[in-house]
Amino acid sequence: MSDPSAPFLDDLPPLDGPAPIGARDAPPGRRNARAILAALRELVTDAANLESGPATLLEIGSGPGLHAAAFADPLAPARWLPTDHATDNHASILAWTDAIPVGRARPLPPRVLDASAPDTWPLDETESVRVIFSANVIHIAPWSVALGLFDGAGRVLPKGGLLLLYGPFRRHGAFTGDGDAAFQEWLLSLDSRYGVRDLDGEVIPAAAAHGLVFDHTRSMPANNLMVVFRKA
Repeated sequence: MSDPSAPFLDDLPPLDGPAPIGARDAPPGRRNARAILAALRELVTDAANLESGPATLLEIGSGPGLHAAAFADPLAPARWLPTDHATDNHASILAWTDAIPVGRARPLPPRVLDASAPDTWPLDETESVRVIFSANVIHIAPWSVALGLFDGAGRVLPKGGLLLLYGPFRRHGAFTGDGDAAFQEWLLSLDSRYGVRDLDGEVIPAAAAHGLVFDHTRSMPANNLMVVFRKA
C-alpha cells in the first residue's frame, strides 16, 4: 500500500497515484523524482547524441522500480533498463511498469545484475549503453559494489558516456549536512561495510582507475548530490 504521507506527482505518472497492487512504495523515491528527472533530461540528451540510434540508460539498483516507471517515457527515445541484484524487487518493478498509462514508453524488463561482479553483467554491445545511473546504492552496500560498478562502467560505456551517481557523499572527509553523521552511524549499525562515501578521497580516485573522469556535481534535495563522471 502507498504511504499516505507520500506526495503524489500529478505531472509524473504513474507516481501520480498510489502504489499499484504488487508494488512497493518508496516515499523518498517520490520526493526526489522531479529533481532527478530534471537533471537526467539534460544529461541523458547530451550522452544520447554520442552516436546515431536509440541509447540505453542502464539503472543499477532499481529497488522497487518507481524511477524506472516514471522516467522511461520522459526520457524516450532513450531506453531505460532497470536492474537489481535482489530478485524480489523485480515483481515490484514490473507492477510499477504495468501502471504506466497506455501509449507511454515503458522501461525494458528488469534484469538481475550484481554490480560487484562486472564480468557477469547481462549486457552486450548491441544495446548501446551510453548512460549508467545508480541512486542510493554505494553507501548502503560494501565498497566492493562501488568498485565493481566503476569497473563495469569503464568497460560498458563508450567514450563520452556518463556514469551518474545520486545520493549522500562526504567532501574531503567531512559530512556536508547536520544529519549525515547520524545517518552514517545508522548505516554502520546495519553493516560495518556500509557508509557515506568520501567523494574526493574515495569515489573520484576509484572511478578514475577505470577511465571515468569526474565532471561535476549537482546539488539535489535532502543534501544529496548528483555526481557526473564521463568516460575518457
